[in-house]
Amino acid sequence: MFSEETVKRVGKIIVISAAILSCCLLFYVALSSESRKFEPVAGYDFVNRYGMKFVWIGPGAYKISRENYVKKRLISRSEHERTIVVQQGYWLSATEVTYEQFWKIMGRRENITKDNRNLPVSNITWHDAELFLLRLSSRTGHPYRMPSEVEWEFACHSGSDGAEDVEKLSWNQHNSGGLVHPVASKKPNKMGIFDLYGNLWEYCADDYRRSNEYYDEVQGQAPYYPQRKPSYLHHFRQRYGDDYEPSPSIATLRGGCWNTPPSEFDVSLRDKGLGDISNINVNCGIRVTLSMVQ
Repeated sequence: MFSEETVKRVGKIIVISAAILSCCLLFYVALSSESRKFEPVAGYDFVNRYGMKFVWIGPGAYKISRENYVKKRLISRSEHERTIVVQQGYWLSATEVTYEQFWKIMGRRENITKDNRNLPVSNITWHDAELFLLRLSSRTGHPYRMPSEVEWEFACHSGSDGAEDVEKLSWNQHNSGGLVHPVASKKPNKMGIFDLYGNLWEYCADDYRRSNEYYDEVQGQAPYYPQRKPSYLHHFRQRYGDDYEPSPSIATLRGGCWNTPPSEFDVSLRDKGLGDISNINVNCGIRVTLSMVQ
């Protein structure tokens, strides 16, 4: 028979072992939870490891309003209504990319200051934005990219009932004081997305087309690129690598900026970049999209 002292020692060992096992299990559960919150799951918002929040936007369709678009000469008067179908859900970043997020990924932390860390990054070219997204994708294992015009517009449609006060949603010509402001310092739209109107114009993936051409040709989510000559692709693949895909010759911009009159804000507001995509667009930033992985 075991002595009373031995039984007590064995009992203590069992209690301590059980406590250690419980701690290990709790740590494993916490670690798994922490890992999962960085992983996108269709139907749910998520935050990636760089603190960028993404809002899930499910598939659906939206109608181009005859009243708005005829007024802007984007569709003909004979066309009563057009329906654009978004077949696949996707995530859109809740804010424009900030200086802190951009320069951390680009490896230039010295460009981050306490005054600019929460401002949307600007003074970049379309190619700067593309390089940022390639590096972000490489580090996270997810194929981040710029939104197509359809994805941008669908997010704007989905988050609007047409009755919002744009002064509460946007930094514009009336309230910006001539300055760019920190992201998420105005109210979000109904989807939880900030600054789709105002503050900075936003790059899209598409090649720029005149508005009437865009609304005649747009069918789905895929960005529009014109046919490229082999010499054009060869030039950019020499500079950016063999995996470089076709890109716009002129960038498409969406949403207006800090000096846009609030009366101009609606989902059809669009413009083109200055010159080709290697030019800096001062009042332009980027928003990030992630497609649902099949």
